[in-house]
Amino acid sequence: MIGIKEFLKKPKIKAIIGIILILGAIASGINAFNSKDNQENLVENNTKKHVNTIVLNDEKNNKTEIKAIGLTKANAKIDVVSMGKGTARGVYFEIGDKIKANKSLVSLSDNLTIANLISAQTNYANMQNNLNTSKQISADNIRQAEIAVKSAEQQIKSGKIALKTTEDNLRDYQALNQKNIKDTKDNAVISFDGYLNIIFNALDNINDILPINNETQIPHIEYLLGAQDMSSVGYAKTLYITMKNAYENLETIPRSSDSILNDMAQVINNLKQLKELTNATITVLDNTISSSNFSDIELNAQKSRFSGLRAEVVNSQSMAERELQILQNLDLLDTQQITALENARMSATSNLANYEINYLSAKSALESAGQTGEQRIISAKTALDNARSQLNLTQIQASDLQIKTPISGQITNKYIEVGTEVNIGMKIAEISQTDILTIEADLLEEDIKIIDREQKVIINNNLKGIINRIYPTADANSKKVKVEIIFDNSKNDLIAGSFVDVLISKIKEDNLENTKIFIPLRALTITQNESFVFVVNSAGEEQIVKKIIVKTGILDGTEVEIIDGLQFSDEVVVDGNKNIGDGEKIIIK
Repeated sequence: MIGIKEFLKKPKIKAIIGIILILGAIASGINAFNSKDNQENLVENNTKKHVNTIVLNDEKNNKTEIKAIGLTKANAKIDVVSMGKGTARGVYFEIGDKIKANKSLVSLSDNLTIANLISAQTNYANMQNNLNTSKQISADNIRQAEIAVKSAEQQIKSGKIALKTTEDNLRDYQALNQKNIKDTKDNAVISFDGYLNIIFNALDNINDILPINNETQIPHIEYLLGAQDMSSVGYAKTLYITMKNAYENLETIPRSSDSILNDMAQVINNLKQLKELTNATITVLDNTISSSNFSDIELNAQKSRFSGLRAEVVNSQSMAERELQILQNLDLLDTQQITALENARMSATSNLANYEINYLSAKSALESAGQTGEQRIISAKTALDNARSQLNLTQIQASDLQIKTPISGQITNKYIEVGTEVNIGMKIAEISQTDILTIEADLLEEDIKIIDREQKVIINNNLKGIINRIYPTADANSKKVKVEIIFDNSKNDLIAGSFVDVLISKIKEDNLENTKIFIPLRALTITQNESFVFVVNSAGEEQIVKKIIVKTGILDGTEVEIIDGLQFSDEVVVDGNKNIGDGEKIIIK
């Protein structure tokens, strides 16, 4: 379908309009030469010109509903066939039963198949146990041998390291002792500054949460902070101020290796206070609520951040305590240190020799365990493969004795009874899916133009369906177009294969405003400046016409859509409109 303006722009249409205008002019010239009597007769006849009209809400010209006969069809229909052979021992369905997928319909009996299955299962289980046992024994033996080898290797590495360490310690102890003391203290001074930096960063992070010194908080958290327990905020603020003062005092202490022992003790005390402050801040966050401006995600992110901060503070405290202990023991060296180092060197030398002997023995044991285990497993796998093949075959044969439905639906045909001898490929039942029905109806081509896909329809006066598909072409013989309607038949309102009455409304949602207005193209007059029609306007006993300017839409065959200017109940002139003017009297044929 195309717009009327685009239609008029086509060269052929322009030529036709030109010819019509020329013929009109010629006709007017011929009329001018008629006799005076004829002119008087024309004047008399033109006082009331004959026209044909249509009323826009006339059912004949503007359908509001379409009636048709539809055929109901099941959504799916299949035949269940037997894949096995035997005697029907149990039949668990009747025509009309509703069933679910994978439900057992028939059980067949075949003694030889069952006996073969039991034998194959027993054999397979035995072979599987044999393989598992073989693998377990081999793995255990190899694992123990590997552990022994790795242990011997580790012992050699440890023995070498221990020997070198004892030799180095003995040789360098006295020379490096004083240097080590100085380096330890110098490193402690560096660590001291690191701990101060950790305290500073922690205070800075806490200050982002707590409203202290009128500094900027995290956006939108001010009125939510600690809302469930405001006392937690006050307690955290108090700890913060105390911690802040302690940090500022500690920061002013001059850094010196001579005083590092005392300084480290103070920084440990500050870290303990910081841990308490961090815990208090976490408690505040636990009592904080979220809002549209400060979401649960943002709140949980803050909780996670301070959990990480607390872990960092605890770790720093532990490290500081270890450093303090080292510093305290620097001056407590035992006078027997050199003797102990010498004894350690001699012991390490003896141990290393023993470790090397153990390693050679372990390597030999590992090689032997691997060869033995491999042969045992290969033999067990061969036996299991043979048992598996036999089991698979008997399982397939046994499973075919249980005939199950492949889909959910309703039994619509039954082909078997208890005692029936069943062969492979024999029909057992027919299953139809009737919860959803498809209703097919054939409509005239002009009716198709006034309906849409997904439009609701009425079935048998009180049931509702939905148009699911409108076929793109008409049937070659009937010239009708097939429409497919989907119906929810979960309550079994309809029977598959039956005929039903279908009523389709042109007016969607029962709203006339949604219905398009189409008029015959011959009723429309088009000029270079405007498009118009004539509508009938009664004046007493006289009937006169009124010129109505209209706005056109799409062109649909011999009809054109009117977007603006007309409404339902208007009576439009369709024939004779070329010989009348605005306000003229007419006679409707």
